[in-house]
Amino acid sequence: MKNKNNFKLILLSVLGLTLLNSCNDELDLAPISELTDGNFYKTEIHMQQALVAVYDAFQNNYNFDSHYLLESRSDNVAQIGPKLDDLEGNISQFNETSGSEVVKEVWNNAYNIIWKANIVINKVDASDITSEATKTSMKSQARFLRAAMYLDLVRMWGDVPLLTKPLGLEESFTVKRTSAAEVLAFLITEFTELASASSGLSSSLTKGQSTIYAAHGLLARTHLWMGNHSLAAPHLKGIMDSGVYAFNSDFAELFKDNNDNGKHIVFAVQFDKGITGEENGWPSRVLTRYIDGVPFAGSGRDLDGDMSLWNAYTAGDKRRDLTLRKGFTDINDGVYVPDDLNCIKMSISNEPAGFEKWGIDWPILRYTDVMMMYAECANEVSYPSSEAFTILNQVRTRAGLTTLTSTDLASKTAFADELMLQRRLEFAYEDIRWFDLVRTSRDKTELASWALSSHPYADYRRLFPIPADEIAKINDSSIMWQNPGY
Repeated sequence: MKNKNNFKLILLSVLGLTLLNSCNDELDLAPISELTDGNFYKTEIHMQQALVAVYDAFQNNYNFDSHYLLESRSDNVAQIGPKLDDLEGNISQFNETSGSEVVKEVWNNAYNIIWKANIVINKVDASDITSEATKTSMKSQARFLRAAMYLDLVRMWGDVPLLTKPLGLEESFTVKRTSAAEVLAFLITEFTELASASSGLSSSLTKGQSTIYAAHGLLARTHLWMGNHSLAAPHLKGIMDSGVYAFNSDFAELFKDNNDNGKHIVFAVQFDKGITGEENGWPSRVLTRYIDGVPFAGSGRDLDGDMSLWNAYTAGDKRRDLTLRKGFTDINDGVYVPDDLNCIKMSISNEPAGFEKWGIDWPILRYTDVMMMYAECANEVSYPSSEAFTILNQVRTRAGLTTLTSTDLASKTAFADELMLQRRLEFAYEDIRWFDLVRTSRDKTELASWALSSHPYADYRRLFPIPADEIAKINDSSIMWQNPGY
């Protein structure tokens, strides 16, 4: 069994704790819990349990739903073949509706996480905990998790309700969507405060927990989303100069579950195949159901890789065959299917305990991403940048590719194009590609030319629809309105 942090041990000790239960489909802004203020949220163990519940809830989004929403949206996932039932097929074809189950699930899971985080943030000071440092640390961890979730929300939906305290069901119906600009400003303030030494977050490599460096990383990611390269750069450089993290020179080692929480990871959602309910199901879900050679594969969701992704790798790129498998033998009838592309990134080197029972963690922020974001910033500030070229060539060398110079990439634009290509190849199936395309406005050309003629890409698809259930439940367009185009 993987060595989990002390939060997981606390989690296991609280058998039957209602707080840790996942919300059902109807719970979103104000999930209903059997736990009341009463005599709970009073002791240190109570607050530890509440904080564990926030970390644990992240598994809901990063097990299946967010990947179906985000990776399906990018040109990494084939548009031909997926199921067209308002699941990932429609999302990949830019044809989902406000009734999409996947859209609703990600929205609901996100607000469930935020609700649980707000409980910790707003209850810890009134608890019986005597150590102010402990209180500060708990509150800051919950604030980080809440902010991380809001960063996803604002990038996916734009204007979203900004909740900073627990609300009852009726009160939640009165919370108006906050402008994206205000949400982003809130995130800049939150991540800035959390990245300071006084925040109480750890400044060392701490398994499963948020750290000041994770806050620096998501702060930089927020700045990049806003197009502020010069503001993002120092936060990324600070992570690189910290000495806490390191570039692993072997790509094959990055996605082995026995390497979880290594120096190549800045922050990851924790999974454990040895604990019921704590397993990662995604490596099974992303594979063809009857593929040979991979145990417990497939769910029939048909989330195949796109040939444009396969073709973007050169034959000598080590990452290609560690990310995608082209062709498989159907274990039922022995027929070979030559052109089917399966993502094997998280399954090729790992052994599951059963169907959808994998131990590999989900990386929210890899150190390679930190380095490549910094290279992007350095290139924007000054071309040619020796730092930017060094980072690009580290990534290329690890992949088995030749190094490049300013002779090969003779302009800032040429460097940016190559860096974005390497980001696609490096982070394929890690929920990064679509955000990269949108924030750099490359979606307007790359997705427009890639989309099916029957479902052309349109600018309004940069945002997802507000779930129809939210619109109907609140029934007041001045509070909860639909995004344009849906």
